[in-house]
This record gives sequence, structure tokens and C-alpha cells, in this order.
Amino acid sequence: MHLVHVQLRSNDDRALLDDAPARFMVYAEPRDRLEHVSVARRPPGRHTLGLFFSSPALADAETAALRLMLRALRSDAFAGWAIERCEAALVTRPLAF
Repeated sequence: MHLVHVQLRSNDDRALLDDAPARFMVYAEPRDRLEHVSVARRPPGRHTLGLFFSSPALADAETAALRLMLRALRSDAFAGWAIERCEAALVTRPLAF
């Protein structure tokens, strides 16, 4: 399972709809291998999506995330939103427990 973060911003500081995760799932195609979507609400007009993919490789998940987001943002439901970032969050040093 791979997690890809997508940072979105709106052109008018609005919030995503409460059912945004379900709405994004509608735009997924079987080849995307999308399993789950979560939303972290940020300051007005900015949100981070967590897209979880069952892709075999991280690069495949990142490509699928971008494809999916472009499909969704071309729709009327997400008009006025733009992608700021779309990538997996990489850990740069070992985590201490």
C-alpha cells in the first residue's frame, strides 16, 4: 500500500465538500488501484488529500494520483481547485521510537 499526498488550493478560499473523499473515489479507474481517500482540512482554501493505492510500486501510485486528480479537477464538482503538490511523503532520516 502506498500513500500519496495531494495538496489542493481553491481560487476563492472555499472548503472542500464534506463528501469529498467519496466524490474523488468516483473518478478512480480500476487501473488506478485507489483504495481509500482521506482529507486533512487546512486553512481556508487549502486541503491535503491522502490517497492510498494498492499499486506494486510507489512511482505507479504517484502517477495514478496525478491522473486521478486531473480527471477530478476537470469536472464541475471541483472547478476552481488546483494541485499544488502531488507526491509521496518520503522520510529523510530514520525515525526514533
